[in-house]
Amino acid sequence: MEKPVAVDFTDVETRELLPEGEYAVEVVNIEQKEGDKGPYLNWELKVIIGQFKGRKIWNVTSLAAQSLWVLKNTLTALGVATPQGKFTLQPDALKTLRMGVKLVHKTFDNKTRAKVADVFPLNELVQTEPVEATDEEDEADEEE
Repeated sequence: MEKPVAVDFTDVETRELLPEGEYAVEVVNIEQKEGDKGPYLNWELKVIIGQFKGRKIWNVTSLAAQSLWVLKNTLTALGVATPQGKFTLQPDALKTLRMGVKLVHKTFDNKTRAKVADVFPLNELVQTEPVEATDEEDEADEEE
C-alpha cells in the first residue's frame, strides 16, 4: 500500500484565464530565450492593482530586426529612454518598472489564451483604484 502524499497548495496559482481588458503591471523577470524563429525576450509581469492583483501575465518580444519596434514600444511604455542606434539592454534594470497592458483572448490549437495586444505608459491606464507606490518611491517622498 502506498503512503499518502502531503501537499500544500497555499500560494499556488491556477491557470485561470484573465479577462480581456487593461491591467497595471510590474516587470518581475525577463529571460532571453531561443525560439524556432530566433531569439526573444520572455517577460514575466505581475498585475499590481484590482481584483486580479498578484496574477501573472507573460509576454514575448522578438529580437528579430523586423520586430524590434515591439520591444521599443515596451521599453517606452516602461519609461526607458531608447536611443536611435545600438545599445545594450540590461534586463535586471527593468525589474519593478511598471506599465499598462491590454489583454485580448486568442485561440491557438483550440485553447483560448490571454495575449498582450498593446502596452502603454501606466499613467494612460484608466484605473478604478490608486496604484501603490514602490518602497523606493515611499522613501523618496519621505526624504523631501
